[in-house]
Amino acid sequence: MLSHAEGYQLPRLPSSEQVGNEAFTSNSPYQTLMYAPVKALSGRVIDAAQAIGEPVQSLLLAAHYKVLAMLSNRKHVISTIGMVARPEEESATDALGLFVNATPLALALEDNSWLELIASVTASLGHNMEHMHAPVENPPACLAEIIVNYTHFHAYNALTARSDFAIVERDYFEQTNFDFHLSFYRAERSKHIEMEIKYKTAVYSEELIQQIAQRYEVVLQQMLQDVHAPHRAQALLLPQEAQLLLSSWNVNPAPYPRELCTHELFEEWAARTPDKVAATFGSEQLTYGQLNQRANRLAHYLRSV
Repeated sequence: MLSHAEGYQLPRLPSSEQVGNEAFTSNSPYQTLMYAPVKALSGRVIDAAQAIGEPVQSLLLAAHYKVLAMLSNRKHVISTIGMVARPEEESATDALGLFVNATPLALALEDNSWLELIASVTASLGHNMEHMHAPVENPPACLAEIIVNYTHFHAYNALTARSDFAIVERDYFEQTNFDFHLSFYRAERSKHIEMEIKYKTAVYSEELIQQIAQRYEVVLQQMLQDVHAPHRAQALLLPQEAQLLLSSWNVNPAPYPRELCTHELFEEWAARTPDKVAATFGSEQLTYGQLNQRANRLAHYLRSV
């Protein structure tokens, strides 16, 4: 399960690599981001889960692993998951209390559909239940990096529905040693899902966390658009990234002869600057003249076949 753990998966502040263990202790300051746009999608997430016969948790975890794969540029990603660990007894279903265990869950994002990705998450969760009480020896750094929780208090919901029961006061306390703590809260007796990110300020900037949160929204939107579509079919860019790539960085005010094709423009430039470097790969370089010669040889070969 941990064979593909290769270190940190989320971008980190450069300073966090220089402060030693101080940045990763429980005393490091945390900030919390409640990301409201995901709440607007929660009804569709719950309806989609019911339509395909998968748990809501699996849809949210599929989005989580997709974001990790995007940010780490890896096919195999790993996250610590908060697993329900109720006593395995018949009467434990309605018991009130905190029954949670944190276990690592690795996932390979294959070249398939959103639906198949969601199903693979469900299967991995089921398999992980068999090992949820097993200790992890010499855990890699990434296991202390990210934890994700999906919380739905079904027993609590049934209790609050009773006419002879009332909540007098609420008080919460939570502490974690993880750098990045993602939580999805299913509100009692509603279709609302809240998304919260608690993060160490010594490791992540507020701007970065905002961008990461946006990616969950974009991924969920694409998933809900068509769960049968390949999850690699679209770029899943943030709006500001699409603006940079398609507009800001693509502005070309310089005039050029529009009557010429691209290969003719390249040949013209190669004739004017044959000794300038056109391409670099590792220690190898090609000038415009050399690249043009190779292109011509390839063109002659293609014409002959």
